[in-house]
Amino acid sequence: MFKYIVQPATEEDPTTPTDRLPLTLEMNGLDGLYAQTLSRSQHLPYFRDIMSTIALLEEPLSIAGISDLLGI
Repeated sequence: MFKYIVQPATEEDPTTPTDRLPLTLEMNGLDGLYAQTLSRSQHLPYFRDIMSTIALLEEPLSIAGISDLLGI
């Protein structure tokens, strides 16, 4: 979903990320998809630390940056 939302506009799809976000939020089934994905991932090492860090960041951080921040 993220890739769909943030991809730049093209001639084939002139919509912008600002146009795409509301369309994405109106899609049915996303809550279930994310809930299922997150529930399957909870056993992974550092899952809670990683998800908490991503949720609390004010600015996006790369995977390497999150790893450095958490020391993993």
